[in-house]
Amino acid sequence: MAFQTGTKVDPRLMMADYSGFAKAAEIEAQGMKNFAESIGGGIAKFAKKKEQKKKEETGVAFATEWATNNPEMAQAMGFDVTDDDGFFDVTNIEKSAREFYKTVGDDGFKSVIPQLLALGVKSDSAAAQRNKQTIEELKDLEGFRKITGYVDGLDDLRIMPSTAENSTGGSFVLERKIPGAFNLKEGVRFPKYEVVQYDDPEAAMIAGRPGSYSIFGSTGVQMAEGQFPGATIPRRPEVPVGDTSNPVPPTVDPNDPGGLFPN
Repeated sequence: MAFQTGTKVDPRLMMADYSGFAKAAEIEAQGMKNFAESIGGGIAKFAKKKEQKKKEETGVAFATEWATNNPEMAQAMGFDVTDDDGFFDVTNIEKSAREFYKTVGDDGFKSVIPQLLALGVKSDSAAAQRNKQTIEELKDLEGFRKITGYVDGLDDLRIMPSTAENSTGGSFVLERKIPGAFNLKEGVRFPKYEVVQYDDPEAAMIAGRPGSYSIFGSTGVQMAEGQFPGATIPRRPEVPVGDTSNPVPPTVDPNDPGGLFPN
């Protein structure tokens, strides 16, 4: 029945009731909050464990690289750096590096790193000092005078100032007379010479001796590398890729490997 004009109506009766939806959203929000709080501790633990794992892998990688570059030093500290046959082995080094990290822990490892680096620096410094002494011996002026005197006594060799085209590493070069070859200058024949290199047999009496730096510089000089005192860790001989040969032991006669015809 239609309302008559002037009838009073409560406006609230015309409003939709959303209270049920509001309560449902409130309940859902509270549930999510409780869920988050319940797993929050687990997430934090997971994140912490992941961060610790990252630190461990970084530490192990550092220790492995250090021990690989300094196996004698690492062995003295207790690392296992060789295989069962006594040869250098990276796999065992990595295992030892992981055990080392787990033993000392992250804080302990941080305190150890400077000490490891200091040992390496000390070893490198000793090597650098030895190299300096070697170079100084090669630069010995008295030695160079002896070399000059030795060469002057030979008919087919001479020492001449080096140029950009014929330098062998020093400010002088050793030259050898070329038999039967001449340079013609103003109608006069002059012997023709060629530069003698460091590895030439005729340079054997000079190369590497005191004073030879003026001719060959540091060519051929075996520079010392940083090394911890102690026995050098042997490396396993490398077999060329694709080499399927089975070399006969030196004690076996290759003509009679079965030993059927003893001497």
